[in-house]
Amino acid sequence: MGCDAINLGSKDFSGGLDNLKDFEYKSEFPFLSANITDEFGVNLFKPYTIVARDGVRLGVIGLTSVFTHSEIKVEDPLPILESLINEVKANSDFVVLLFHANEQDVAAVRNSDLDIDLIIQSKSTRRSNDGGKYNIPVYTCGDKGKYVYRFEVNIEDNGDILDLSSYNTQIATLEKDLRKNEKGRPNETIDTSIPEENRRLNEIKRINMQIDRIRSSMNSASNTLSFERIEMGKNIIDEPEILLIVDEGKKLLNGLSSPKPIIPYNQPNVKRP
Repeated sequence: MGCDAINLGSKDFSGGLDNLKDFEYKSEFPFLSANITDEFGVNLFKPYTIVARDGVRLGVIGLTSVFTHSEIKVEDPLPILESLINEVKANSDFVVLLFHANEQDVAAVRNSDLDIDLIIQSKSTRRSNDGGKYNIPVYTCGDKGKYVYRFEVNIEDNGDILDLSSYNTQIATLEKDLRKNEKGRPNETIDTSIPEENRRLNEIKRINMQIDRIRSSMNSASNTLSFERIEMGKNIIDEPEILLIVDEGKKLLNGLSSPKPIIPYNQPNVKRP
């Protein structure tokens, strides 16, 4: 897939720490986590990486909400992020936080004054259409691999970055309201002498003015973030090697099924398997 980094979460440790470190050793990209440590508080993975793209330096931080595992410690994510963000920002033009997080931790970061440009949240079943209405756009990719999420960042100066996807969502909502107000009288001039028709005309004008203002802001923005969700449709060809791996995995899972319970024959009113 051409990965530049991966952020670690609770499920990545299901095979044990040694197994995960072996995967890291064999990989050509860094495994990230700023708040997963050993028992002495020493980081087990890189906290962040800097990725260069078309003259823009992307600072990518890995972070997770607290979870319990016998081989590691997971520190509170917000204090770790606060101690790290200035270092990352000093070495990058755009900061991305990969966050395997619950909603409470995402809200804490989003409501902070930390200089983060984009949060991509895993551990969520929600699907994003835009980055939301807050200062830091938050996108979730909760589609279980059904989609590839593509972000495009354009940076021309040191100003704020405008999330175009959020503005497009606002325009779509306004255009829906506009169609409702225009509906029902095709090819007919609105009679402004009728109070109800006059109110409808004023509402149409108001909506159009609001749409124009939003589009003007989008067109004048120097730094932008746009978002695209690409569906992994049926036209994607299955790789035979991957199917073999899946088949072997299914066999192993079948072998791990729980044994059927043994029920004594003298136990009354119990259906035996």
